[in-house]
Amino acid sequence: MQESSSFNREQKFALGLFFVIAIGTLVFGLRTFGAHVSRPFDLQRLSIANSSQETFLLSSEEAQKQREQQMQQDTDKDGLNDYEELSIYKTSPYLSDSDSDGYDDKTEIDSGNDPNCPVDKECTGASTSDLSQVTSLEDDLLPFTDEGMDLFSENVSGFSEDILADTTDDDMVGFSSIEEVNEFLASLDPEEIRALLLKQGIPQETLDQIDDTTLQTLFAQAVVEAQQQGTLDSLLIESKESEGS
Repeated sequence: MQESSSFNREQKFALGLFFVIAIGTLVFGLRTFGAHVSRPFDLQRLSIANSSQETFLLSSEEAQKQREQQMQQDTDKDGLNDYEELSIYKTSPYLSDSDSDGYDDKTEIDSGNDPNCPVDKECTGASTSDLSQVTSLEDDLLPFTDEGMDLFSENVSGFSEDILADTTDDDMVGFSSIEEVNEFLASLDPEEIRALLLKQGIPQETLDQIDDTTLQTLFAQAVVEAQQQGTLDSLLIESKESEGS
């Protein structure tokens, strides 16, 4: 079987974990320095009475539900969930052997081969970019735990104690609901995501190998995982009632 530019599950895990950590650091940065960045993070002050905005939120929630459902399904029983097949590997969720070469999709992916290219045939235009450089990142990544997140924030965010001391509650940015947090994260374009990852230490040459679709797909997965871990909850503003007490 010939080698393919499709990345294996270990590489995908490494990049995915890096995305989750990057989101955690983004949350930390928003929580402490919202007033000092150029992007308007005051979405919690906007009225959602506008019908177009409500429609967008509903569409976003529906898309997230669909992603979560696909992650729980394996229609063709090949060991890959439907989300991985549709959004990452671009294989058929209804055929266990998308290229009909006698090897199921998961076997080809696990062995580093292209599930969309039959054995002994030359294929071009692979559906996913070559992420060979990402493998080396896996051993260096912190586990996504509270301790790991605190350590990562202290060492990577670069916020000095003097700056933190000068930051008031009024400078803090918060969102009134998880839906608003998801809306903001969904609004990040590929260039903004690349800039975020570049700050977290992923080499520019590695980022240049990742196409926009794959980048946004992995980022969306990381957002879902970060929400399940409760990381995004720290961006929610507290009730104003607590200020009066």
